Amino acid sequence: MFTSAEIKDLNELELSVYNYIASNQNVVQYMTIRELSLAAHVSTSTILRFCKKMGCEGYSEFKIEFKHYLQSLSKPHMNYDASEIGNFFHHAFNEEFQLKVEHIAEIISRHNCIIFLGIGNSGCTAQYAARYFSNAGKFSLCVTDPFHPVRPDELLNPIAVAISVSGETEEVLTLANRFKVNGCPLISITMSQNCTLARISDYNLSCYISLNKKGPLDFTTQVPILYIIEQLGYHQLDYITSDNDQ
Repeated sequence: MFTSAEIKDLNELELSVYNYIASNQNVVQYMTIRELSLAAHVSTSTILRFCKKMGCEGYSEFKIEFKHYLQSLSKPHMNYDASEIGNFFHHAFNEEFQLKVEHIAEIISRHNCIIFLGIGNSGCTAQYAARYFSNAGKFSLCVTDPFHPVRPDELLNPIAVAISVSGETEEVLTLANRFKVNGCPLISITMSQNCTLARISDYNLSCYISLNKKGPLDFTTQVPILYIIEQLGYHQLDYITSDNDQ
Protein backbone atom coordinates (compact mmCIF):
# COMPACT_ATOMS: atom_id res chain seq x y z
CA MET A 1 0.00 0.00 0.00
CA PHE A 2 1.13 3.53 -0.83
CA THR A 3 3.83 2.41 -3.24
CA SER A 4 5.65 5.03 -5.30
CA ALA A 5 3.86 3.81 -8.44
CA GLU A 6 0.45 4.21 -6.78
CA ILE A 7 1.25 7.70 -5.49
CA LYS A 8 2.54 8.87 -8.88
CA ASP A 9 -0.79 7.89 -10.43
CA LEU A 10 -2.82 10.20 -8.15
CA ASN A 11 -4.28 13.48 -9.43
CA GLU A 12 -4.30 16.64 -7.30
CA LEU A 13 -7.59 15.89 -5.51
CA GLU A 14 -6.60 12.28 -4.84
CA LEU A 15 -3.24 13.49 -3.57
CA SER A 16 -5.14 15.64 -1.05
CA VAL A 17 -6.78 12.45 0.23
CA TYR A 18 -3.39 10.75 0.50
CA ASN A 19 -1.84 13.71 2.36
CA TYR A 20 -4.70 13.82 4.85
CA ILE A 21 -4.54 10.07 5.47
CA ALA A 22 -0.75 10.14 5.88
CA SER A 23 -1.03 12.95 8.45
CA ASN A 24 -3.96 11.47 10.38
CA GLN A 25 -3.35 7.73 10.29
CA ASN A 26 -4.80 6.82 13.68
CA VAL A 27 -8.00 8.78 13.05
CA VAL A 28 -8.71 7.78 9.46
CA GLN A 29 -9.16 4.08 10.20
CA TYR A 30 -12.31 4.96 12.21
CA MET A 31 -13.80 7.59 9.88
CA THR A 32 -16.72 7.09 7.53
CA ILE A 33 -16.28 8.00 3.89
CA ARG A 34 -18.36 11.17 4.39
CA GLU A 35 -16.29 12.22 7.40
CA LEU A 36 -13.12 11.75 5.38
CA SER A 37 -14.50 13.69 2.41
CA LEU A 38 -15.35 16.65 4.68
CA ALA A 39 -11.97 16.53 6.43
CA ALA A 40 -9.96 16.26 3.19
CA HIS A 41 -12.22 18.74 1.34
CA VAL A 42 -12.97 16.38 -1.54
CA SER A 43 -16.01 14.49 -2.79
CA THR A 44 -16.81 10.89 -1.86
CA SER A 45 -16.33 10.04 -5.55
CA THR A 46 -12.73 11.25 -5.31
CA ILE A 47 -12.18 9.02 -2.27
CA LEU A 48 -13.58 6.02 -4.12
CA ARG A 49 -11.27 6.70 -7.07
CA PHE A 50 -8.39 6.97 -4.60
CA CYS A 51 -9.33 3.60 -3.09
CA LYS A 52 -9.37 2.03 -6.58
CA LYS A 53 -5.85 3.30 -7.25
CA MET A 54 -4.75 1.77 -3.95
CA GLY A 55 -5.97 -1.61 -5.23
CA CYS A 56 -9.22 -1.69 -3.24
CA GLU A 57 -12.77 -2.17 -4.55
CA GLY A 58 -14.26 0.38 -2.16
CA TYR A 59 -13.78 2.42 0.99
CA SER A 60 -14.66 -0.47 3.34
CA GLU A 61 -11.97 -2.67 1.80
CA PHE A 62 -9.52 0.22 1.93
CA LYS A 63 -10.08 0.68 5.69
CA ILE A 64 -9.39 -3.02 6.28
CA GLU A 65 -6.21 -2.96 4.18
CA PHE A 66 -5.15 0.31 5.78
CA LYS A 67 -5.52 -1.21 9.25
CA HIS A 68 -3.36 -4.17 8.21
CA TYR A 69 -0.83 -1.71 6.77
CA LEU A 70 -0.61 0.19 10.08
CA GLN A 71 -0.20 -3.08 11.99
CA SER A 72 2.70 -4.04 9.73
CA LEU A 73 4.44 -0.78 10.69
CA SER A 74 4.11 -1.37 14.44
CA LYS A 75 7.25 -2.31 16.32
CA PRO A 76 7.46 -6.10 16.74
CA HIS A 77 8.12 -7.66 20.15
CA MET A 78 11.05 -10.04 20.02
CA ASN A 79 13.41 -11.82 22.36
CA TYR A 80 17.05 -11.84 21.31
CA ASP A 81 18.15 -15.39 20.54
CA ALA A 82 21.91 -15.96 20.47
CA SER A 83 21.67 -19.72 19.93
CA GLU A 84 22.39 -19.44 16.19
CA ILE A 85 25.56 -17.49 16.91
CA GLY A 86 26.63 -20.16 19.39
CA ASN A 87 25.93 -22.89 16.84
CA PHE A 88 27.98 -21.06 14.24
CA PHE A 89 31.03 -20.77 16.49
CA HIS A 90 30.76 -24.45 17.35
CA HIS A 91 30.95 -25.11 13.59
CA ALA A 92 33.62 -22.46 12.96
CA PHE A 93 36.10 -23.88 15.46
CA ASN A 94 36.37 -27.27 13.79
CA GLU A 95 39.54 -28.02 11.84
CA GLU A 96 37.89 -28.39 8.44
CA PHE A 97 36.34 -24.91 8.55
CA GLN A 98 39.55 -23.30 9.82
CA LEU A 99 41.57 -24.90 7.02
CA LYS A 100 39.06 -23.61 4.48
CA VAL A 101 39.35 -20.09 5.89
CA GLU A 102 43.14 -20.26 5.77
CA HIS A 103 43.06 -21.55 2.17
CA ILE A 104 40.83 -18.70 1.00
CA ALA A 105 42.92 -16.17 2.95
CA GLU A 106 46.01 -17.44 1.12
CA ILE A 107 44.20 -16.95 -2.22
CA ILE A 108 43.26 -13.38 -1.23
CA SER A 109 46.88 -12.63 -0.31
CA ARG A 110 47.95 -13.25 -3.94
CA HIS A 111 45.81 -10.38 -5.22
CA ASN A 112 46.61 -6.68 -5.23
CA CYS A 113 43.04 -5.41 -4.87
CA ILE A 114 39.95 -6.71 -3.05
CA ILE A 115 36.47 -5.54 -4.04
CA PHE A 116 33.79 -6.25 -1.44
CA LEU A 117 30.22 -6.42 -2.75
CA GLY A 118 26.99 -6.13 -0.75
CA ILE A 119 23.55 -4.53 -0.55
CA GLY A 120 21.51 -3.38 2.49
CA ASN A 121 22.74 -4.81 5.80
CA SER A 122 25.32 -6.85 3.90
CA GLY A 123 26.42 -3.62 2.22
CA CYS A 124 27.25 -2.17 5.65
CA THR A 125 29.18 -5.34 6.45
CA ALA A 126 31.01 -5.06 3.12
CA GLN A 127 32.03 -1.49 4.00
CA TYR A 128 33.43 -2.71 7.31
CA ALA A 129 35.27 -5.51 5.50
CA ALA A 130 36.90 -3.08 3.06
CA ARG A 131 38.09 -0.89 5.93
CA TYR A 132 39.28 -3.89 7.95
CA PHE A 133 41.37 -5.26 5.08
CA SER A 134 42.71 -1.78 4.36
CA ASN A 135 43.87 -1.61 7.98
CA ALA A 136 45.60 -4.95 7.35
CA GLY A 137 47.58 -3.39 4.49
CA LYS A 138 45.51 -4.71 1.58
CA PHE A 139 44.09 -2.21 -0.94
CA SER A 140 40.33 -2.73 -0.65
CA LEU A 141 37.18 -1.10 -2.00
CA CYS A 142 33.47 -1.57 -1.38
CA VAL A 143 30.66 -1.49 -3.95
CA THR A 144 27.10 -1.30 -2.60
CA ASP A 145 25.45 0.20 -5.69
CA PRO A 146 24.55 -2.34 -8.42
CA PHE A 147 24.60 0.48 -10.98
CA HIS A 148 28.08 1.70 -10.05
CA PRO A 149 30.19 1.63 -13.27
CA VAL A 150 33.02 -0.63 -12.08
CA ARG A 151 35.42 -2.05 -14.69
CA PRO A 152 37.16 -5.07 -13.12
CA ASP A 153 39.46 -5.36 -16.16
CA GLU A 154 40.92 -1.93 -15.33
CA LEU A 155 41.96 -2.99 -11.83
CA LEU A 156 45.34 -4.53 -11.01
CA ASN A 157 44.97 -8.24 -10.19
CA PRO A 158 41.61 -7.91 -8.36
CA ILE A 159 39.54 -10.44 -6.44
CA ALA A 160 35.88 -9.95 -5.49
CA VAL A 161 34.23 -10.93 -2.21
CA ALA A 162 30.42 -10.92 -2.37
CA ILE A 163 28.51 -10.82 0.93
CA SER A 164 24.87 -11.88 1.05
CA VAL A 165 23.14 -13.80 3.84
CA SER A 166 20.47 -15.27 1.56
CA GLY A 167 22.73 -15.53 -1.47
CA GLU A 168 19.69 -14.76 -3.62
CA THR A 169 19.65 -10.94 -3.60
CA GLU A 170 19.29 -9.91 -7.22
CA GLU A 171 21.46 -6.80 -6.92
CA VAL A 172 24.35 -8.74 -5.35
CA LEU A 173 24.06 -11.45 -8.00
CA THR A 174 24.21 -8.74 -10.68
CA LEU A 175 27.38 -7.27 -9.16
CA ALA A 176 28.99 -10.67 -8.65
CA ASN A 177 28.25 -11.74 -12.22
CA ARG A 178 29.75 -8.53 -13.57
CA PHE A 179 33.07 -9.34 -11.91
CA LYS A 180 32.97 -13.04 -12.75
CA VAL A 181 32.36 -12.56 -16.49
CA ASN A 182 35.32 -10.18 -16.56
CA GLY A 183 37.62 -12.94 -15.31
CA CYS A 184 37.79 -11.79 -11.68
CA PRO A 185 37.94 -14.62 -9.08
CA LEU A 186 34.81 -14.59 -6.91
CA ILE A 187 34.56 -15.46 -3.21
CA SER A 188 31.18 -15.46 -1.49
CA ILE A 189 30.11 -15.39 2.16
CA THR A 190 26.55 -16.68 2.54
CA MET A 191 24.30 -18.52 4.97
CA SER A 192 24.30 -21.70 2.87
CA GLN A 193 26.41 -23.30 0.17
CA ASN A 194 23.25 -24.21 -1.77
CA CYS A 195 22.22 -20.65 -2.68
CA THR A 196 22.74 -19.16 -6.15
CA LEU A 197 25.60 -16.87 -5.13
CA ALA A 198 27.53 -19.73 -3.54
CA ARG A 199 27.04 -21.92 -6.59
CA ILE A 200 28.40 -19.33 -9.05
CA SER A 201 31.37 -18.48 -6.83
CA ASP A 202 34.86 -19.91 -7.16
CA TYR A 203 35.09 -20.18 -3.37
CA ASN A 204 32.41 -20.03 -0.68
CA LEU A 205 32.30 -19.75 3.09
CA SER A 206 28.92 -20.55 4.64
CA CYS A 207 27.89 -19.48 8.12
CA TYR A 208 24.67 -21.54 8.34
CA ILE A 209 22.41 -18.93 9.91
CA SER A 210 18.76 -18.32 9.05
CA LEU A 211 17.00 -15.16 7.93
CA ASN A 212 15.29 -13.31 10.78
CA LYS A 213 12.70 -10.88 9.42
CA LYS A 214 9.72 -9.24 11.06
CA GLY A 215 7.60 -7.72 8.31
CA PRO A 216 9.81 -5.27 6.39
CA LEU A 217 12.47 -5.28 9.14
CA ASP A 218 15.58 -7.45 8.89
CA PHE A 219 17.15 -8.57 12.17
CA THR A 220 19.38 -11.28 10.70
CA THR A 221 22.63 -11.40 12.66
CA GLN A 222 25.83 -10.30 10.91
CA VAL A 223 28.11 -11.58 13.71
CA PRO A 224 29.18 -14.82 11.94
CA ILE A 225 30.00 -12.92 8.75
CA LEU A 226 32.02 -10.34 10.69
CA TYR A 227 33.95 -13.18 12.34
CA ILE A 228 34.73 -14.75 8.96
CA ILE A 229 35.90 -11.40 7.59
CA GLU A 230 38.24 -10.78 10.52
CA GLN A 231 39.61 -14.32 10.31
CA LEU A 232 40.32 -13.86 6.59
CA GLY A 233 42.00 -10.53 7.31
CA TYR A 234 44.28 -11.96 9.97
CA HIS A 235 45.25 -15.03 7.96
CA GLN A 236 45.93 -13.19 4.70
CA LEU A 237 48.22 -10.88 6.67
CA ASP A 238 50.13 -13.95 7.87
CA TYR A 239 50.74 -15.02 4.26
CA ILE A 240 51.90 -11.55 3.24
CA THR A 241 54.29 -11.49 6.21
CA SER A 242 55.63 -14.94 5.32
CA ASP A 243 56.28 -13.88 1.72
CA ASN A 244 58.12 -10.77 2.86
CA ASP A 245 60.28 -12.80 5.24
CA GLN A 246 61.38 -15.00 2.38
